Amino acid sequence: MLKISLDTLRYYNEIQLFNPDYINPSNNYRFYSEEQIKDLLYIMDLKECGFNLDEIKAIIKLNDKTEMKRIFEKKKADLLNQIKKINLSIERIETNIKNII
Repeated sequence: MLKISLDTLRYYNEIQLFNPDYINPSNNYRFYSEEQIKDLLYIMDLKECGFNLDEIKAIIKLNDKTEMKRIFEKKKADLLNQIKKINLSIERIETNIKNII
């Protein structure tokens, strides 16, 4: 089951990231094909990886696997750098906690 809000789906449609297969004009229900659901799962996975919506739009349009690999490697390096910064912050906090006692 997908856990995504209707507002998110409407926003994705508005920014041309993810469009429904069909919108019923009488009640605005959105209908999606199986392929579109796979695309949505991919979008959600990319968001979980830390990509913003502009980056996701660019990735989805890519047909060059070398460029896609470069983008993923860069994101990986960025995330590893963030981990280092977080670990340093944790060490500082632990030092401050020790100094309080």
